[in-house]
Amino acid sequence: MTTVLGIGDPAHGTGAALIRDGEVIHAVNESRLSRVKRESRFPASSVNYILEQIEEVPDDIAVSGIESPYFFRNLRYSSRHAKGLSGLLDAVASDVYRGIKQWRRGTLKEVAEELHASTYLDASLSYVQSKLTYVDHHRAHAASAYYTGPFSDATVLTVDAAGDRFSATVYAGEDGSLTRLETSDDIDSIGKLWAQVPTVFGFKGEKHAGKFMGMASYAETIPDRLSRLFAEWLNVDGLTLRNDFEREYQDCDYEGHVMALKEHLEEYRPSQVARALQDRTETILREYVENAVAETGLAHVVLAGGVFANVKVNQRIYESPEIEGVFVHQNMGDGGIGLGAALAMYADEHPDFTPTYLDDVYLGPKYGDEAIERAIDRVEIPDEYVIKQFDDESAAAETVADLLVDGHVVSLYTGQVEYGPRALGNRSILYQPTDPSAIEWLNQRLDRTEFMPFAPVTLKERADECYLDYDPDRCPAADFMTVSFDCTETMQDRSPGVVHVDGTARPQLIDEATNPLYYEILAAYEERTGIPSLINTSFNMHGEPIVCKPTEAIRSFLSTENEGLLMDQTLLRKGDQ
Repeated sequence: MTTVLGIGDPAHGTGAALIRDGEVIHAVNESRLSRVKRESRFPASSVNYILEQIEEVPDDIAVSGIESPYFFRNLRYSSRHAKGLSGLLDAVASDVYRGIKQWRRGTLKEVAEELHASTYLDASLSYVQSKLTYVDHHRAHAASAYYTGPFSDATVLTVDAAGDRFSATVYAGEDGSLTRLETSDDIDSIGKLWAQVPTVFGFKGEKHAGKFMGMASYAETIPDRLSRLFAEWLNVDGLTLRNDFEREYQDCDYEGHVMALKEHLEEYRPSQVARALQDRTETILREYVENAVAETGLAHVVLAGGVFANVKVNQRIYESPEIEGVFVHQNMGDGGIGLGAALAMYADEHPDFTPTYLDDVYLGPKYGDEAIERAIDRVEIPDEYVIKQFDDESAAAETVADLLVDGHVVSLYTGQVEYGPRALGNRSILYQPTDPSAIEWLNQRLDRTEFMPFAPVTLKERADECYLDYDPDRCPAADFMTVSFDCTETMQDRSPGVVHVDGTARPQLIDEATNPLYYEILAAYEERTGIPSLINTSFNMHGEPIVCKPTEAIRSFLSTENEGLLMDQTLLRKGDQ
């Protein structure tokens, strides 16, 4: 038996994962435990949690990102901006950069001591005498998608802001082997432009890239000059991407880039700029993927890297006649590279290892009945709320469905925390999809300001009635809310609360085997209404990570006006409901 612990580098959305004999056992987002959204510190809490769950010491530890100067740049940023890391790098001398490669193998304790960083690592890992291997950032991304995907032969592409000198890579994945074919330099990053352009209009860079994308559909027309500008800046040449804006201003610092963008873009409306950038991104990435498929001869594609969080891009790729199937890793951003590092290391040492489809993402911490009972006792719950216990999940599901039919908002807290950025039923807020005004009042209730509607969860067996051109064999990405579809007229008419202004939606399609309670709630709702979808939005307040522990769930629920909270088989609700 071989266990591998994978650790992501300190960057936005870091985390850790554990695989045993190639099977994913645990995968944790650090922010769920640290309660810092987009956590950028070393994922000590995730690592400690995983080590507490297993009886054995890992045979191997795979770390992504530590090999390159980018790792230390990220740590330097963390030390300035994240609590508890000030002065961290004072002891890390310049010989780290010169001598790191000789330490590609060794125990984590030895490496920590050599880097004069053992104080930083002692709290979590320095005692573990496991073999350590460094994994390149983009190879970790590629491995995260390929080895958890459903296609043994596939073209594998990664696109993000930057990592280990590159912003994009192309691989051929065949019979369990990943072969890198081409790279795009970090200067040619599409992701960087998506982080910079929104700041021109007051958004918070990469943090709000998704919101900025959501504005694109509100621009009915784009000035020709603006379209030409992005066509000049962003291009694809065979298997490489090119960012000529970045090249033109490469001698400028970040503020210089933003000032240059303002000079070019501030005369336009934000929605026009978002539309122009979105359209160009869709065009070149579809061409990029098609070029890669033509090179490899492998028409199934798997995708990872933060840029592929853009569901409209993924839709355009899926719609290409050159593509036979699309899978997007569930944790496509840097939160997935810990798992990717572990998978890449395991594959290197086990040549017969082949992809195993990761068909659910419930891989994080779980808190049982006793923890829920303690949380209820610990949190001061107002007298207007009542607590009801159910004997079985079916009774709980029926009651939740009744609340939803009556127009109430229900928070769902059950099982293990989801791996990745999406709430997929275990830490979700549910509401009926028939109310188009929910985007306004429910977002306001949750202290959110969004430009996109809520996403739907839909019964997989009803997907054809709701989404155009959906094919379950071609698009497993639809199981995880990582691709959008054009909606049928029926979907637009009956579920307007989950349909974007452009007529699309980004669904999570579920079956009974994946999440029985979640499925049963939705099936009971359909039985009562004839509608096979619900609003599913993440269980958290604005600016906070998705809830993890029972106390967090109860406090978050009480801070809203939501009417019900189901915690496994315990329902907390207002007494007049």
